[in-house]
Amino acid sequence: KINGIIVSVFSIFTVVILLSIIFIMVSRLARKLTIAYQTIADMAITDDLTQIFNRRYFHVCLDQEMSRAQRYGHPISLIMIDIDHFKRVNDTYGHQIGDDVIAGVASIVKTLIRNEDMGARYGGEELAVILPETEIDGAMACAEKIRRKIEENVFKTINKQPLHVTASFGVSSFENIAGIKKEAIKKLIKMADDALYQAK
Repeated sequence: KINGIIVSVFSIFTVVILLSIIFIMVSRLARKLTIAYQTIADMAITDDLTQIFNRRYFHVCLDQEMSRAQRYGHPISLIMIDIDHFKRVNDTYGHQIGDDVIAGVASIVKTLIRNEDMGARYGGEELAVILPETEIDGAMACAEKIRRKIEENVFKTINKQPLHVTASFGVSSFENIAGIKKEAIKKLIKMADDALYQAK
């Protein structure tokens, strides 16, 4: 009878240990899967070179911010940024330095905008910044701050020679959004693009 009790207790103890091991393994696997899922999710919205948001996610955010601005009657602004004479940088110093310049400019943008603003690589050497709750004067001031910092920044060539670049900016803004949201988004982008073209 005592031996039976000992066997039963040992069996229960063994089952508890095995279940604990299984629980720990499943918990670790779940954590790894969560991290992997988050990594994949981040990769889907992040530009690999600049580590800021990509163009696809820019459009998602602009749609959301435009909805919010339209709903509450708040202003919204957009800055488009294009690195000047970028082909010359690539042709003179190579694509690696060109990539370094794009990443460096993106880093400057990311550092100078507010937490609620959203910077993205719009394409090639072109970046965009969405500024919620910002009127044209605030957007212009932000653009000038970024422009000046880019102009002052010293990039390095492969031979460690100093390299300076400049950038052109287009700024657009809505204070009261009327009409269809999709059309308002197109107009905001076009106005910034047109202003950028004039700046170039």
